[in-house]
Amino acid sequence: MPTLSEMMATLARLTDTSPSLNAERCVNQRHQQAGQCAACADACPLQAITLTPIPDLDTTVCLACGACCAACPTDALVGMRSLSELWHRARATISSSGDATLACMAAGSAEYAAARIPCVCALPLEFWFALAVAGAAQVTIHSGDCGVCPVKGALEQAAQAVDDAQALLAKIGGQLAVELTQAPPPPAPVKAPTAGMSRRSLFRSLLNPEVTPAPARADGVDALITDGITPRRALLFDALDALNVDEAITVTPDNGHWAAVSADQRCVGCKMCAQFCPTEALAVTDNPDSTVTLWFDQARCTACGLCLRACFKHALTYAPTLALRALAHSEYRPIWHGKPAVNALKSPQTFKVRPGTAR
Repeated sequence: MPTLSEMMATLARLTDTSPSLNAERCVNQRHQQAGQCAACADACPLQAITLTPIPDLDTTVCLACGACCAACPTDALVGMRSLSELWHRARATISSSGDATLACMAAGSAEYAAARIPCVCALPLEFWFALAVAGAAQVTIHSGDCGVCPVKGALEQAAQAVDDAQALLAKIGGQLAVELTQAPPPPAPVKAPTAGMSRRSLFRSLLNPEVTPAPARADGVDALITDGITPRRALLFDALDALNVDEAITVTPDNGHWAAVSADQRCVGCKMCAQFCPTEALAVTDNPDSTVTLWFDQARCTACGLCLRACFKHALTYAPTLALRALAHSEYRPIWHGKPAVNALKSPQTFKVRPGTAR
């Protein structure tokens, strides 16, 4: 087990790779007057983030644990290793018996047969859900002594992410066990030298294709990210796409994860919601007949809440429930159509703020 000084030395080496900010995805950057998002600052166990309202990261304090990245509803913060990279590493450790092995940076610097992660707090619920769908039944996380770790304050967030993933898995009859241990990770296997395939072996494999293991299901996460889906949503999207989820299974809106947005008659077609949406879940088209159509893609929405706060008509709301299956299908559907107001600001006003809603 590494000592406290060894843990500190390991974590200190991460300082130069503190999370970077993709300002175009940051809710506070998109609309600084619509109500401040504090998800990253609230998640940081070292109080290294100051909101101006744009996140200002103190790299002299940050240890790159990744808690802020996991908490950000729009994936505006990217850690020392992207969520996609962590996912690929973890998926590669899943054994035929369903065991997966992870090791945090405080577990030491030796070569282990485990996927290296900054900290368990860097992994959101979508990561755990996707790992279970990929075949993991038991995940063992090897760590240092979390009780003395500088970022131990983020462990509650990590535990909540696992609990939320287990609750979501239960809806589809799945399960995942996660164990945190201070035992050293298993050593990396010694790679035996490989010789080239002989001509006889090549023909044998061609004549007996059944001896060749079937390839694993293609991983579409990176392709989804390339198409503009946020990394967290890409993990959930790809996992659900691999399942035949019953249409009757529903979930409720979850802040920072998913929601279904609808528009009512108060909408005046001002287009602000689509302009400010950081994930392009909302889009607007100007039609030849001078009307406007507002579109919504449920697979892109991460329930950051910016559209609801930005709408000065309070015309947008979250549906009380949404089909879990719909989160795996990227498709824009119309939620409002009409002629926009000539001057939206002079149209009938509804500035009354609902209880608990920031202006």
